[in-house]
Amino acid sequence: MKALLPANSLLFLAGLSLPWASAPGAAPTAPAAVAPAAAPATPTAPAVPGTVKAVFGQLADGKEVEIYTLTNKKGMTARVITLGAIVAELNVPDKSGAAVNVVRTPAAANLQAALGGQMAAVKGRVANRVAGARFTLDGQEYTLQANDNGNTLHGGTADFQRQLWTAGPVTPGEPRVTLTWVSPDGDGGFPGKLTTSVTYTLTEDNALTLEYRATTDKPTLVNLTNHAYFNLAGSGSVNTHELMLNAGRYTVFAPNKIPTGEIKPVQDTPLDFTKAALLAAFADQRNGGGYDDNFVINRAQEYDGKLALAARVTEPVSGRVLEVWTTEPGVQLYTSGLGAPRGGRGAAGGAPPPVQTAAQPIAPPAGAPPALVAAGTPPPAAPSAPAQPGAPGARGAFPGGGRGGRGGGGNAVGFFCLETQHYPDSIHHENFPTTVLRPGQTFTSRTEWRFSLAK
Repeated sequence: MKALLPANSLLFLAGLSLPWASAPGAAPTAPAAVAPAAAPATPTAPAVPGTVKAVFGQLADGKEVEIYTLTNKKGMTARVITLGAIVAELNVPDKSGAAVNVVRTPAAANLQAALGGQMAAVKGRVANRVAGARFTLDGQEYTLQANDNGNTLHGGTADFQRQLWTAGPVTPGEPRVTLTWVSPDGDGGFPGKLTTSVTYTLTEDNALTLEYRATTDKPTLVNLTNHAYFNLAGSGSVNTHELMLNAGRYTVFAPNKIPTGEIKPVQDTPLDFTKAALLAAFADQRNGGGYDDNFVINRAQEYDGKLALAARVTEPVSGRVLEVWTTEPGVQLYTSGLGAPRGGRGAAGGAPPPVQTAAQPIAPPAGAPPALVAAGTPPPAAPSAPAQPGAPGARGAFPGGGRGGRGGGGNAVGFFCLETQHYPDSIHHENFPTTVLRPGQTFTSRTEWRFSLAK
């Protein structure tokens, strides 16, 4: 793992002192000989853009998992593995030029655990929830696997994160890779053979684009997303990340996280991020202190399928900025537990948490499954017992209660997710954009993670 995903190095400059000091009236001490000035350092050669293939690890059945490293001319890198089409690393520079991985990372030492861990994986064939684990299409009722309080979440055990995708050929000099998964008819209870591909492209503007395509041989449902767990500082809390959502409305949920079908304005609610605010600005008004909500992206028309800004997140210390653009109608904000700062919008209410340096990979708390350990970080000595399905923390590795293990404000590694998607449980709500795909049609979707520096 270390050879494949090395941690970045960091140089420290020792403090300087005067070469001599004299007490009053004492004879001055001769200065030490001064070494000749070193020759100017050779400028660093520009990065060579392209895609490099290697073996990442093996599954329990012996099948190899491949890793593709995408590099642009600016030296930004994205690493993608064929298991779950996971973005295994996304190394983004800060205002000083130091790059750090900003997504949760799987470990080659325990890929089995990555099948259900918190990763930047593709979710499908229907991301988010289907109420009652069943739906009716063209008069035919289909029963799905219930894996979330009687509902289906992310396709159940047929979740695309659990599949070994096939990578297509790469083009020399192009930081791009296309992965394909063929989901058979009846997979997870869904009808039709669904052929899905996702193409990752790293642009020269430091954006990673995600382009999805899917076709079917029977009428079926499709809703694809990437469930990336971001931390723009690389570690620590995300409380002082600043969020702006280009979304003036949200889909109302029942207590079981199934939409009621109602769409309401975010105004005067703790969901109002239409103006930039700290992620934790309204955490004291939230059950569990975090978010798990679907927002309706602002568009000129109700849903025109055009690329639109969904969200902007700024990490003020590193200066990293993430903009999420998408053709999807909605975006799900999902976070770790957030401690509520006193300052509300734009004020941290105290000093920011320690920021991880480029030399320190993301390190999960003690007891996290080894597959969530970042490159260069040894697995914890005594992992905790795995959570039971449906128990608090069953979907995540962070200590505390609730879905994804979010606790109070004390998570060792905070995160936020911005899952671009069609609305949850769309098949049961005629007023939601449809997730039905029919033979002869091609599902297409595009999301862009655009990185820049705060000005």
